[in-house]
Amino acid sequence: KRERLRLASVLNCFDLCLKGFGRENGLTESEGKFLIQVIFSTKIWATCNGSENELMVGQLLGIVGTIFEASSESCGKFYLVDALYPIVEKLSHSRSVVISQGASATLQRLSLALHYADLREMIRDNMDYIVDQAILSLENSRGFPIFSIKKLLRFIGPNLGMNLLHDLVGTVINNLDRCLLTDDIAFDYLEAMQLSVDCIEMTKFDWKAKGESEISVASGVASSENESNEPSVGRRCCENSKRIEEANGRVSSTSKNDNEAKAEEDESEKDKLFDDLEEKNKELIMESKEMKTVVKILQRSQHLLSFPSIKCRVLASNVILACLKKLDETKHEEILLPHVHKAWPFLMKRLNEFSLSRELLSRKSPSFLIIRAKQENTKHLEYQAGLLGVLETISSLVDLCGDFLALKFKNDLWPVFRNILSNYKGHFLGSNEKGKGRQSLSVKIFNSIFLCLDKFASSDECVHFIKRDALEIAEVSSVFLNTDDFPCSVALSARKLMASLDEIDAVNIKKCLN
Repeated sequence: KRERLRLASVLNCFDLCLKGFGRENGLTESEGKFLIQVIFSTKIWATCNGSENELMVGQLLGIVGTIFEASSESCGKFYLVDALYPIVEKLSHSRSVVISQGASATLQRLSLALHYADLREMIRDNMDYIVDQAILSLENSRGFPIFSIKKLLRFIGPNLGMNLLHDLVGTVINNLDRCLLTDDIAFDYLEAMQLSVDCIEMTKFDWKAKGESEISVASGVASSENESNEPSVGRRCCENSKRIEEANGRVSSTSKNDNEAKAEEDESEKDKLFDDLEEKNKELIMESKEMKTVVKILQRSQHLLSFPSIKCRVLASNVILACLKKLDETKHEEILLPHVHKAWPFLMKRLNEFSLSRELLSRKSPSFLIIRAKQENTKHLEYQAGLLGVLETISSLVDLCGDFLALKFKNDLWPVFRNILSNYKGHFLGSNEKGKGRQSLSVKIFNSIFLCLDKFASSDECVHFIKRDALEIAEVSSVFLNTDDFPCSVALSARKLMASLDEIDAVNIKKCLN
């Protein structure tokens, strides 16, 4: 303890000595780099366990900031490459408030000492160094926590170039495959993958869009992809759109000249050109790093959907939905639908597992078994959250490709929905959740089912597939119309569904209600 106090006082004295150096006659490049290397190689910097170590790590962070303030701008930028990532790692790697706040304050001091406009600009200008060192740390250490990557993606994710993001995601997934997963580690990796998906921009592949916005996007992509001599994806998409516009112009001009034969020929040429360019654009998307990154994340998320932890399953379903939404932004059904088809068995397996589980609804335990009652209550809430997560994912997928999922409605979805609506409706009867009760997980589950059914029933593309089951759906759902027995939100959702079913088969639906 005395040695720690002595060391702390020595660190304070050293910090004060460094503050005495001016910019002009301060530290040289070799001196500053040597001091930083010594600090990062100490055992105190490597271990953050215990409150005393945390305070000393905070002192070391302060000394690093003082070193940059005691150096010239050119010297500081010389060893910023070595100092930036270890500080960013402390910002998120440790769960200690003392260390994270010390790292944040040190980064602010660095940005001011090096005359950056703000901290984000400093991070953005040195992003390649940070990502390279993060990848190196992940590759060299199987037990390396993912906190730093998550913090990095939250902080400057949108400004991260696609090349760096692709390399980072590849390393994260490789590290995920080789490490021993616990619930918390798997959850952290899923969060990192979700943040990575949010950073990917797929709308630039929508070459059919017209207007100045497309040209600006294409030019922005072109400026960020100057590494290759080939035209960028965005520029090629823009050129494809211009060729379509030229074909449209030829069609309109020939029509004005009343040359019907020529107009039909140009129209046919335009359609052929449209199909060819659409196919070429599809190939560009399939070869892009954006597409490869999204597919990698989607495949690993499907695998983690079977992880024992309920919270990991819920997050995995959210990541799957985020990936499929990114694929939908390409405006190519040939790209989206195969991946929906591959993800569907994983989602249905989890949906069936949750819906058939005995833990879905709580069971009453004797009052004297307090611990057991709390455990069962927590378990049934976890299963309800898992079921709700999968239901919300499927409901959102109906918005993306409802006509495709309508083919799977009768054999896959409706039997599960019917089972939940028929077997668990008694949970509300005589419970505290009827009337104007709170929005519990049980209420949200029923509302999500009715919302999903309503999306199918109100979609013109799905009506043909739903019509044959409309009467059975109405018979099962009509029980929930009574607000005296069920929560108001559930009753309103059921009434909205009945209104949509009435437009499909009015005669039989009215007989069912009577």
